Amino acid sequence: MYMRKAHISDARSLNHLIVSLENYYNNEGISPFFAKKITVEAFEGYLMDEKSYEHYVCEEEGKIIGYFSLLNAIHFLYLFVDEKYHKQGVAKALVAYALKDKEHTHYSVNSSLYAVPFYEKLGFESVALVQKQHGMSSQYMVWSRV
Repeated sequence: MYMRKAHISDARSLNHLIVSLENYYNNEGISPFFAKKITVEAFEGYLMDEKSYEHYVCEEEGKIIGYFSLLNAIHFLYLFVDEKYHKQGVAKALVAYALKDKEHTHYSVNSSLYAVPFYEKLGFESVALVQKQHGMSSQYMVWSRV
């Protein structure tokens, strides 16, 4: 596995990866709201905005198998791993790679219900009831260093 920062040329691969995983983050299909957030054009915009976003990918044999992004350095925005690589440490490795030089004491995430157990293993705690917004359910979670 090879970790690196994402490039604008990765936009199409990121779109493909996330669309292929729709059953894991929303069992009602991709909502129209979220569909607009994950277009190739939307990813190109995110990848160009280096002030607000940080993007990381994991590759295996030249194919992107994982994607992680941070918003404003402290909010986990996207974390997706190719289905073939689930439960093989890819997500944990991506997060570790992205956060290795950071010293923040607080992170947050709006987790899909599928990913809640993963975030709990990282030390995140649920701090609100499950929310349904824009046709998608999520659990707001935080991690704090004491």
